Amino acid sequence: MVISILSLFMIVCGLYFKKGGPKKIRFWIGYRTKMSMKNKETWVFAHKYCGKLWVPFYSILFILSTGATILVESSAASVEILGTLGAAFLIAIVISIILTEIALKNEFDKNGERR
Repeated sequence: MVISILSLFMIVCGLYFKKGGPKKIRFWIGYRTKMSMKNKETWVFAHKYCGKLWVPFYSILFILSTGATILVESSAASVEILGTLGAAFLIAIVISIILTEIALKNEFDKNGERR
């Protein structure tokens, strides 16, 4: 159930990010990396790109975790499934960061200027 709630939260964040994320570059909210915070253009690009990844990643995870919650009654099996889904949640975060940083590097130079 926890993974379902967290996945739903990430879907909502992904939908918000797909629209460009926070309007101002902030140090406490949003997709914050050295490259994404170079300027407004990199900030918006990173959020839109990351949001496009999060929505499908976490939609799938939401469906799987909700289904697992409904179908699994055994506590031993549910612990294994919860661990697997928790790992998948973290892997999705890492993959989205890696892919977003690659996209930023391909789209912008080290100073944040478009290629």
